[in-house]
Parts: sequence; structure tokens; C-alpha cells
Amino acid sequence: MNKELVPLINHIVATLVAGRYQQLVDESQEKRLCADDITAVIAEHGRLTLPPSGSEIRQYVAFSPENTEVLVDHFLWVNGSLSDLMVRIVAYKPLSEGKFSLWDIYAP
Repeated sequence: MNKELVPLINHIVATLVAGRYQQLVDESQEKRLCADDITAVIAEHGRLTLPPSGSEIRQYVAFSPENTEVLVDHFLWVNGSLSDLMVRIVAYKPLSEGKFSLWDIYAP
């Protein structure tokens, strides 16, 4: 994972696990989801959990052609196991500013 993305991804995952969905909606640059949408999707899969220390991190990362955005599909942990549930975010450069849009939460 891109080292500059680590703090942002950790923040988003921890906030999801804590159930503070409205906070993420408020922090999102583009408002694509509401807290109720997030609640409904997560309820279909189980209880979000933080991955154990040193566990596998699965994600797909792609950079925009202009290299101004980073698209990240990050797999979440549910009920203590790596799940097919993913959070999709768009992170905006410079990544150190921590600006993002919560794009989707889905299972392919």
C-alpha cells in the first residue's frame, strides 16, 4: 500500500468500525452516500471489525490519468474475518491533506 494512504485508510476503516457513518459522510468531499445507506449495506454482512495486527491487507489501488486522485477499493473485515465487503474511496492529492470521497461500500 502507498505509505501516504495508510493514515487515511486507517482513519476511514476505524471510523466505519466505530459506527460513525455520519462523520465519514460529513468528511467526504462528494456526498454519494448517506449514513443510512452505509448502515444498510453493513447490516447485510455482519459486524465490522478491525483486522488483527499483522493481518493480510487486501486492496486495489489505481491512479487517475492526471495523477490527481487515487481510487482505492479496500477489503473490510467482518466478524473477525477478511470479507468480500469493500469500501471504495477516492483520495485526492496531496494525500497528506487527507481529503477523500467515500464513493461506495459494496461486495462484488
